[in-house]
Amino acid sequence: MISDRAPSKYLLEIKKTPNFPFDSVLKSHSLPVGDNSPLLVDDFEAFLTWRQERLWKEIKRVTGLKRASVLEAVNGASE
Repeated sequence: MISDRAPSKYLLEIKKTPNFPFDSVLKSHSLPVGDNSPLLVDDFEAFLTWRQERLWKEIKRVTGLKRASVLEAVNGASE
């Protein structure tokens, strides 16, 4: 289904699937939703920026870390 097509093409097909919880599925995979989603407008750079921010937010939520330097210090100490 995906093949060599842009995300906007195959995601819109999936979104049209009757009773498919499109936004919920994307959110559960930490992917942006909404009509201006970088995935739906094929803006790869904006998607990477969004994804990096979202994943960092989730890391902070799960670990309690507040700064990347804390994580880097822990990683550096174990190498």
